[in-house]
Amino acid sequence: MIRFMRPGDAVEVRDVFRRSFPLHLQQFMVYGQPGLDKYLVDILKYPGLFPNFKLYVFDDALGIGYAEFRIDDTKNEGFLSNIFVDARLRGRGAGSQLIRHFLGRHPELTRVSLDVFESNPAAQRLYQRLGFKPESCRHWYVKPLRHLEGQEAPVPVLQQPLPSVAMFERYGFSEFQLVGSGLKFGRIGPGVLRCHHPVDADNEALLLVLQQHFPEVAQAFCITSETLPEPWQKIDTSWRMVLHREGCR
Repeated sequence: MIRFMRPGDAVEVRDVFRRSFPLHLQQFMVYGQPGLDKYLVDILKYPGLFPNFKLYVFDDALGIGYAEFRIDDTKNEGFLSNIFVDARLRGRGAGSQLIRHFLGRHPELTRVSLDVFESNPAAQRLYQRLGFKPESCRHWYVKPLRHLEGQEAPVPVLQQPLPSVAMFERYGFSEFQLVGSGLKFGRIGPGVLRCHHPVDADNEALLLVLQQHFPEVAQAFCITSETLPEPWQKIDTSWRMVLHREGCR
C-alpha cells in the first residue's frame, strides 16, 4: 500500500536510508545526518512551509519504501529527491510503484528528473525502464581543508548565525552566509564544509570563519561538472536522468 508519510514513520525511514547507501557517501548527504527523523517530522508538522514536498511510503509487512518528491509549480516540473526501500522489499517493485504513484497523481507535470549514483547500476536500470534518460552528470569531490597558520586578520561576520546554528544543532546540516560577500557555504555533519563552487574551499575569509567558529570542520565537499585536480578526490558521480512528458497538461 502506498500512502502519505506520517510522523511515526520518521525513525524507520531514517534507519532504512542508513541501510541503503554506502557509508562513504552518507556523511555528505542531508539524509545521512543524525537529525533526519526530526527534519522529516518538521516537514510533516508544518506543511504550509513545505507546500511542494510530497513524501510517500510504500507500507508492507516486510518493511517500507520511501520517496520524497518536490514540485516546481512555476515550471510544471517535478524532482525525485530521495527514494530507497528496505532490503526485504527489493525486487518486488516497491520503488517503481512509488514513482508511478506520484506520476499518476500529478499528470500536469511535463518533466520529472532525478539524480542517481553511477555506482548504483540497479537503480539506473529501474529508472530507464520507467522512461528516464540520462542528460548530464556531476562529480562528487572531497579534499582536506588548508589551515591558515598565524593568521591575524579579523574574522568575517556571519549573517543570521543563530538560526543557522540552531538548524545545524537540530538536523545536522545548515547553510551560512558571510556578511557583505554573498558567499554561502553549508555544513553537513560536524566535519564537512559544503562548497557551492570548488574555489570556495580556498577562500581565506571562509577559512578564517571555519577556524574560529567551526574548528571541527576538516574537509571540503563539492558537487561539480568540472574535473578537479588533486588534492580533490572524486568519490562518485551522479547522473541527472529526466522523464519528458510533453503531452501532459
